[in-house]
Amino acid sequence: MLKDPVMKLTIFLLLFSQALSAQELAWPEITRTRKPWTRWWWPGSIVTQQDLITAMEKYQKADLGGMEIAVIYGVKGQEDKFINYLSPKWREMFTHTLREGERLNLGIDLAEYFLHFFRRILPKKCKGTLRLLSDNLRSHT
Repeated sequence: MLKDPVMKLTIFLLLFSQALSAQELAWPEITRTRKPWTRWWWPGSIVTQQDLITAMEKYQKADLGGMEIAVIYGVKGQEDKFINYLSPKWREMFTHTLREGERLNLGIDLAEYFLHFFRRILPKKCKGTLRLLSDNLRSHT
């Protein structure tokens, strides 16, 4: 009746696949690393703790897994509000963001090109700052 081995195998696989239980085909647990992330621009790093909390709570309600922070140039005319990258105030805002990320179960990452820049180009100029930033990142991962 079924002399073709390819046909026999096809029928066997079709029947076998129907026998798998729904539990074996269940989706994996949804974690923040399995949810979509977004890039979060910080123009001039003009942020406040309350603004960060408000934005992150909205991101959590949107069911995101996390944000990749990208610090970029600021908005012309807002220079008086800039927070210099890696300054004590910037590190305070970043540390606050890491803590809020833990509270809201949101992942936080810095855009890789910034980390690459600071690892390769500025190690002699800001070793202490990099060490502090690196320690902050390590303690929150």
